[in-house]
Amino acid sequence: MKTMFPFYSEHIKHWNIDQSILFLNHGSFGATPIKVLEQQQQFQLQLERQPLRFFMRELPDLHQKTLQHLGAFLQCNPQDLVYVRNATEGVNTVLSSIPWQKNDRVLITNHIYQACKNALFIYAQRYGFEIDEVEVSYPYQNEDEIVQCVLKGITKNTRLLLIDHISSPTALHFPIEKIASNLKGSRVELLVDGAHAPGMIPIQPSETGAQYYTGNCHKWLCAPKGAAFLWVEPKCQEYINPLNISMINVKTQSFQDRFYWGGTQDLSSFLSIPKAIESIPEIFGKSWEEVMERNYMMSRKVSQLLSSKLQQLVPIPEGSIINMCSLPLPKLGRALQPGEFDPLQEKLYYEYKIEIPVINWGRENQRFIRYSCFVYNSLEQYEYLGEVLERELLKNK
Repeated sequence: MKTMFPFYSEHIKHWNIDQSILFLNHGSFGATPIKVLEQQQQFQLQLERQPLRFFMRELPDLHQKTLQHLGAFLQCNPQDLVYVRNATEGVNTVLSSIPWQKNDRVLITNHIYQACKNALFIYAQRYGFEIDEVEVSYPYQNEDEIVQCVLKGITKNTRLLLIDHISSPTALHFPIEKIASNLKGSRVELLVDGAHAPGMIPIQPSETGAQYYTGNCHKWLCAPKGAAFLWVEPKCQEYINPLNISMINVKTQSFQDRFYWGGTQDLSSFLSIPKAIESIPEIFGKSWEEVMERNYMMSRKVSQLLSSKLQQLVPIPEGSIINMCSLPLPKLGRALQPGEFDPLQEKLYYEYKIEIPVINWGRENQRFIRYSCFVYNSLEQYEYLGEVLERELLKNK
């Protein structure tokens, strides 16, 4: 192989990432900058110095300031935002709160995150609704193809459409605004799982056309782990309650009041969201919009580089490629056991020190390698990945 183990970009100094590993998987759990972790630790110390003072006197103001900062970033009314630990909790919160009726149905796609699908099965058993699933092809040619695939699954009894903004296994960017505009005037409500969206793409939950939107702040926004939000359209807030019912009066308190106190817990991740929002532009020396554009441009170069090495077509239009992309690989030839990593993923990690997911997905066991591009990565790292993949896949031909 021609390439030596490549360096990260100059921005890696702001993270604690182990540089003996080539970390090309920011998308799974994110990575938090050192200065944001320091802010989190300050909040933890502030709590432990005098717990009652923190929870009873200082937290109310800190909590409101965090929601206001997040609302400004999302360009929405902060009164419509509440804290949840992750997007999966946000999805569960909505599913557990909707006043389901007889014959209601929920529509999903084959790209749904498995945790959310598991939650649907439980709530379907509890409340009696039915689940319909539509197949959205991957690769695809254009957004209209996606919209039509989704809309054909709508029936007269569809109460809710649960859809990803950016899917986890395939990194497909769903055109949720177009989908929502086609649902306008119907009884169908839209719940968007935006786990990957904040910090990857510009989002305004109140402008999507959704009734419910949940997103993680610990992935591309780089907050500490366990920081996410749920946005709910005002007309739906009356019946949305937290999963953990604590010191509240659910019949009289406001939407935010119902979610404010979930029992004794460490809220330092949530309170550190404003620091994360400020830190990435400070580290990169550019605005969030420019950071996002930089990641897109690198990702588009990487998609062309890897598709050439893999002798595979890029599976989506170039203009639709964002920070993550899933590129096709030859099929494994067998199903993976629960909890089993793909053999190629294991080889990449243990032999080449590359951390990147290899995903087996769908009814036909399609196989992808899903890369992520972030500010601490360099193009040379993906060139090295391409050479490794070319070597390994040619070896197996």
